[in-house]
Amino acid sequence: EAAFDGLVGSGTGLIAVAAVASILTVAYTGRFLIGAFGGHHAGHEPATPVGPSPRNALVRAPVFLAAVAVVIGLVPGVIAPVFDAGVAAAREAGTVGKLVLWPGFVPALGWSMFSLAVGAVLVWRSSLVGRATDLVGLVSQRLPSAEGSFRRAVAGLLSFADRSSGLIQSGSLPRYIAIILLVAIALPATALFRGGVPVGSLAVGGLLEAILGLLIVAAAITLLFTTRRFAAILLLGGVGYGVAALFAVYGGPDLSLTQLLVETLVVALFALVLRHLPASFTPPRFERTMRILVAVGVAVFVFVGGLTTISARQAPPVSDRYLELSVPEAQGANVVNVILVDFRGLDTLGEITVLAIATLGVAALVVPVLKSRRESS
Repeated sequence: EAAFDGLVGSGTGLIAVAAVASILTVAYTGRFLIGAFGGHHAGHEPATPVGPSPRNALVRAPVFLAAVAVVIGLVPGVIAPVFDAGVAAAREAGTVGKLVLWPGFVPALGWSMFSLAVGAVLVWRSSLVGRATDLVGLVSQRLPSAEGSFRRAVAGLLSFADRSSGLIQSGSLPRYIAIILLVAIALPATALFRGGVPVGSLAVGGLLEAILGLLIVAAAITLLFTTRRFAAILLLGGVGYGVAALFAVYGGPDLSLTQLLVETLVVALFALVLRHLPASFTPPRFERTMRILVAVGVAVFVFVGGLTTISARQAPPVSDRYLELSVPEAQGANVVNVILVDFRGLDTLGEITVLAIATLGVAALVVPVLKSRRESS
């Protein structure tokens, strides 16, 4: 009743929720009492004693508590001083209230009586309530439950994981490379095309550069349609050698030499591996189409990215600073040597490392052959 009294001014919705909760509390409490102590009234078989009846001492405690509750209810002033201090501390004004047995006919009393009456009706007609709950249970079994939804969600997640793993981790190296390339260009390409692509200069330096570029493009296109493994590796090497020639034409002999050595090593390794594979291959049409699309996408991204980089340059090229700072900063008149060992020393160290690895690879290929020939001779 105190709860109803506090909700009287809060709107009908909250009072209705409290009333429903109170009705259900009365209903299940009455059902519990009848089911536990009602005997044949609860629909049970008559109880058969299996031992002596409990002593009267077992009922003394609940009888005492019930008697105390009745006395305090009739004479609440007996325990009022016990609660006065706490109530006074809780009130902002410090006034002390009082306990009353009968507050009069107030709305809270009406809601309490309504809850008790409806709850008593539910207890009285428990058979109808039971049939209604059974019907609700049958209907709810046909509806998706939380447990069933959870199990279906887990099963769907596992099925998606199996399919995605089978698609991505298929054991196909071309597919792995395609996935890596697509992921590598997806986000940068999105940002690049959303920001706009400035148009830069596409002027070719000379006839030699144009010829080398056409040869590289021709080798790459021919590589897409060849079915001979050895021809494919030669065409791939031709692309690498063409890039090395472009490095040399543009004044990068160190890069050109590194590219030549690495490309030679790669071609040699592929040639040794291809000895153990069939001479020709015929990739499925769908896979070839997908590879062509991936290659075209990567090429377009690299081309547009390079064009954007050239067009977005605002500061003067750093090569002019190399000429100015070669003597005062590095104490060297040979600008090329200063760039290799001072301004771009770490770059040179990386190229040396690549050359050393390439040398070790060549030695690993040649030395076993020489040893076998010596042993056979």
